[in-house]
Amino acid sequence: MTSAIDHFTQQGSAQQRLSTQEKPVILLIDESRSQVSADLASMSCQLEHLVDCSQLGDHVNHTSRLPSLIIVNSHSKMVNPHRLLIRLKQSELSKTIPVMLFCDCENTCPDDKIKAFTLGCDDYVTLPIDSRELIARVQSKVQSSLTHENVANMAYKDELSGLVNRRGYNNALANEWARCKRVKKTISMLIIDIDNFKEFNDKFGHASGDDLILLASETLLSVRNRSSDVVARYGGDEFIFLLPDCAYDGATKIANELVERFNQLCGSAHALVKIGDLSISIGVSSLIPSARNNASELFSMADDALYKAKREGKNCWKRAN
Repeated sequence: MTSAIDHFTQQGSAQQRLSTQEKPVILLIDESRSQVSADLASMSCQLEHLVDCSQLGDHVNHTSRLPSLIIVNSHSKMVNPHRLLIRLKQSELSKTIPVMLFCDCENTCPDDKIKAFTLGCDDYVTLPIDSRELIARVQSKVQSSLTHENVANMAYKDELSGLVNRRGYNNALANEWARCKRVKKTISMLIIDIDNFKEFNDKFGHASGDDLILLASETLLSVRNRSSDVVARYGGDEFIFLLPDCAYDGATKIANELVERFNQLCGSAHALVKIGDLSISIGVSSLIPSARNNASELFSMADDALYKAKREGKNCWKRAN
């Protein structure tokens, strides 16, 4: 069965990420494409290069995977490393990402270093530096970052289903709502509930009830096509599918696919239970975040639509008015 989803709360262990095609992302801000860039290109990582630091906000807001490390090569007078640090540490998306500053030896003074560390710099490297030492220091920071991410992931993971838990969902919703508000994109939500779960649990026992939770989790993950989508177990037999940059048409298409897919899986997994005795109901909502609405409204709309689906016979999806 498929395990936890991707996104920044669902990356797997640090060692797994280093050993698979999902290489750690390093964001390098370097206006001159210096030797630092060439040294980093030799590492086993996904190197993303910005030559214009003014593009940083757009890059972080639109990237599909946040970097595990940000490196700023501030040898150019066009880059103010202290202002850049302030921007990075004030952003909700980048404030926990470690930052390394690279500066030319002749342009560095102790006060610069002290100020950088005060502002949240994780390592300050003076150039020139031996390529082997540079790579070793970067690898050490990336490994520490991945280990930290892995520990954080455990706090956001539901133990039974392997999905994001309620805390992880709350965190993801806040971040995605803020991002979609900045870029004026639609965000959609599906609230999924297993029909007649209590009756099933009473009839077949809690172990079978857990199997049904896992089956629902598998169904959700089987239709998830984008790494930015968040699948969470909200509590009990209720789940949430969060779809950033997705309008009603895309959300309702996924809802319809979920209903059909769950029926198919239940038919093959529970021989004693006829197809239709087990089903899911789904409420769908979509909003473009603005000053006139909020994330709680998106949830309430989906929740109302879910109860509408329950009232109208279950085993279906309904959209918010």
